[in-house]
Amino acid sequence: MDRGLSDFNSPRVFTVSSLYELPFFKERKGVVRHVLGGWNVGNIVNLRDGYPFTPGWSGDSANTGLGSRPNRTCDGTLDNPTIDRWFDTNCFGAPTQFTYGNSGRNILRGPKFINWDSGVHKDFSLSERFRLQFRTEFFNLLNHPNFGLPQAIINAGTPAVISNAAPGRIVQFALKLYY
Repeated sequence: MDRGLSDFNSPRVFTVSSLYELPFFKERKGVVRHVLGGWNVGNIVNLRDGYPFTPGWSGDSANTGLGSRPNRTCDGTLDNPTIDRWFDTNCFGAPTQFTYGNSGRNILRGPKFINWDSGVHKDFSLSERFRLQFRTEFFNLLNHPNFGLPQAIINAGTPAVISNAAPGRIVQFALKLYY
């Protein structure tokens, strides 16, 4: 009964990263080149399918001291899921007394993940031994909402509702001294 997808299964994953040195002001001399030239832009883009999850049933219908799984009567996936109704709860019912229920492990899939992190940095040479790096980093640059898994206990709480999400855009600045 516990055969199924792993909890971190994601059949389609696309990740690309890049680092590009901006060509501006490289030929200039003096303060203009030192301040405005030599900047680098880095990006990491990550797209993947959502993680699988297992519907559950509150209570001990199997009389084993553990939770149970519901009986599955249809697929359970929706054509256009929303965060208020991610899967069809009508496809799952109470397991018969002294049975585990027939729902398999990780039979439903959560929302996809879309993220673009970007950063800009520049190294300032202070001497032969010392170097100062200034950087600005943008995590989730596009501020795309990445939702967590829905509540999966069919007969408790708010089943099929997603009530958590990853943080939105985060911007940070850093100054690092290399010696």
